[in-house]
Amino acid sequence: MIFLILGSTGFGILLGLLKVGNTTAVSQGLVWSLALLIFVVGWEMGSELNVVKRLLKKGPKLLLVPLVGTLGSVTFGALSGFFLNLTPLQSAVVASGMGWYSFTGSFLSTQGWPQLGAVAFAANVFRELLTILLAPLLARLDPIAPVASGGATSMDSTLGVVRVFSGKDMGPVSFLNGFVITLLVPPVSSLLTRFL
Repeated sequence: MIFLILGSTGFGILLGLLKVGNTTAVSQGLVWSLALLIFVVGWEMGSELNVVKRLLKKGPKLLLVPLVGTLGSVTFGALSGFFLNLTPLQSAVVASGMGWYSFTGSFLSTQGWPQLGAVAFAANVFRELLTILLAPLLARLDPIAPVASGGATSMDSTLGVVRVFSGKDMGPVSFLNGFVITLLVPPVSSLLTRFL
């Protein structure tokens, strides 16, 4: 998966540098691919709804993990703007992807901020990769740490490392965390972009 992401990104950069293709057609394709992506995620969530219902029966306090994770991501994202060449609001929007790089980068680009979309794509890919690489260390600090670090990816691409390093019991918590955060990313990102 990592090689697919890096290879696709590199190929896209190469085509952009060579000025291959029509930017209007690419933008339109981006809108349709974003719609398809959200459709597929919705379909996946619908097929796993029974798992989420069983988890919620264990207690609503499990919802604190994604809610606190979302608040932390956006808050610390905004604070990181002071150290980067971004305003706090811009860096909060970037962080609002919470690991869902394929949505955030495309969404910001289609909203008229292609440079910010590129930053969001890279930052959220980096978040996923760091979660995978640092999961052993994070799990030693606290079993929930790799779940929180994974954000939206904790229900799919980082679920495996959570189960390996935090224990199988954290698997359902990780899935629920990713499920809820994936639902939260579009409205949170959309709300924040209104103030850009």
